[in-house]
Amino acid sequence: MKFLILALFVAAVVAVEEPFRPLHAMVTSVQHGWTAGPSKFDDWSLKAVKRLMGVPSKYIGKPSRLPKLLHELVKDIPETFDARTQWPNCPTIGEIRDQGSCGSCWAFGAVEAMSDRICIASNGQNQFHISAEDLVTCCKTCGFGCDGGFPESAWEYFKRTGLVTGGNYDSNQGCRPYSIVVCEYYVNGIRVLC
Repeated sequence: MKFLILALFVAAVVAVEEPFRPLHAMVTSVQHGWTAGPSKFDDWSLKAVKRLMGVPSKYIGKPSRLPKLLHELVKDIPETFDARTQWPNCPTIGEIRDQGSCGSCWAFGAVEAMSDRICIASNGQNQFHISAEDLVTCCKTCGFGCDGGFPESAWEYFKRTGLVTGGNYDSNQGCRPYSIVVCEYYVNGIRVLC
């Protein structure tokens, strides 16, 4: 799921700087070590694709408030890289959290990355889940809760005020676990449909 979110983010960023190309053309031009195929998003508009990031449409394409960082070009990029094997003592890297029927992907993406970065920076000594529930319900400057939000503002909020811990729905992990029930997306399974 993290890879899908990252792929959609990259597609949205590339599309802002280049004329829109169908998603399958973007995917096939960057595939490496996997096979791309048609998806349900092939005929979606650029606006619809960007909306998947949970950012309200009136803010799409607005400049970021974060400073731009320039990095040197790396010439010896490895053929493969898997963060789960690079940092095996950080189990949050391989986890996929479920946001239920709430449009809180902006918050989940942020808190999952925060949890991963804290674990990596501490060499696996600090392993906990930053609470998506706390971010969605407490950060009034981050957006609109279950109706979308701004990952950039989530990081600013975390830096400014901090966030408590909290795991998945019904996990009893941390101070504020997620309160929205998990559900099935696009498939019939054992849970209710979203």
